Amino acid sequence: MWENFLQAIEFSGLGFAARGAVWLYPLANLAHVAGATFLVGAILVFDLLLLRNRFDLAVAISPVALGVAAAGLTLLLVSGPIMFSAEATAFGRNPIFLVKMLLILAGFTNVAVYHFATQRALLNPRVPLACPHPCGCFSHDLDSRRHCRPLDRLLVISIRIKFDRPVE
Repeated sequence: MWENFLQAIEFSGLGFAARGAVWLYPLANLAHVAGATFLVGAILVFDLLLLRNRFDLAVAISPVALGVAAAGLTLLLVSGPIMFSAEATAFGRNPIFLVKMLLILAGFTNVAVYHFATQRALLNPRVPLACPHPCGCFSHDLDSRRHCRPLDRLLVISIRIKFDRPVE
């Protein structure tokens, strides 16, 4: 059944066009590489700023980073099926390609769970969005120099970024 599905995709109009047109497959390949670069690059820059506790800069670049990541994802979603349809049976038998598809599914699941969780946290908050302390976290460790736990701060920032609330 899987083989029949792969053959149907490979011998579809898109599959014939991807194999027959001189420029379609190379342009799809170029778009796929550019899309992966945009997506991973935007995520990397944003996450590095968060890891370095540069929350103000992360918030400042988040609209641009999300736009670049969305553009990269769009390029990947448009070019991927073109490249897949050219050799669907070969890709469908390749275990590395199947692992790639599972990782993509895990990524989309992660995004869906995150958006569901932040929406739920905002509608039914267990804790306030920020404490009175200037750091804006949920808790304080009085025994150390750090006033907040980084994960609490990241949660506050991600909720504020998602819902366009200013970060104090």
